[in-house]
Amino acid sequence: MFTSPHIVRKEERIRINGECIPEREMDALFEKAEGNYFTKLTHAAMKWFAENGVQCAVLEVGLGGKKDPTNLYPADVNVITRIGIDHAEILGDTIEKIAEEKCGIIRKGGFVVTQEQRRGAMRIIERTCAMRSAELHVVTKRDAEELGVELRALGSSQPINAAMAMTAVRAPHTTRENTSNPAAVVPQMCSAEGAACAGKDVPSAALIWAWP
Repeated sequence: MFTSPHIVRKEERIRINGECIPEREMDALFEKAEGNYFTKLTHAAMKWFAENGVQCAVLEVGLGGKKDPTNLYPADVNVITRIGIDHAEILGDTIEKIAEEKCGIIRKGGFVVTQEQRRGAMRIIERTCAMRSAELHVVTKRDAEELGVELRALGSSQPINAAMAMTAVRAPHTTRENTSNPAAVVPQMCSAEGAACAGKDVPSAALIWAWP
């Protein structure tokens, strides 16, 4: 799992089965990578995953979109959480412009999970999915209410985040065999945490949510 930001140390960003990358390995991979800080972290994570034979990875994008370094890697499942006006100087000053950038992660023939959005943002998501023949699944508040599990993570957005994570991990793309590189690109850390388990174990992931 590749997430950001870190709270105490940068090794928190790169984990395999809940274990952070060792500091020495992190420093070595980071120094060999090129680009800005986040790009170097992204490439270090992917190198570490490859060296350790990771078969399925969850990647949290940075600003999220067309120019994000995580977009260099293939992904079968894409998750887009609530789109708001943020990083407007880079992504654009309207919901529609920002949605265009966020939709840059959607792959041709992929599986896209999102939540109910503002009309302008949803229109862009739907159009992009149609253009790229991607299957779109919109998670609603009712889906979140029907989870039937107690969440340890605090905040009003966590139920919908958990519902999206569970929808993503249950996507047909994540269960097929011999996938070349089944990485899921996820724009929010809380949305990613449920993706460590599969099948009947998915709801229990919400109960063992923890920061490394």
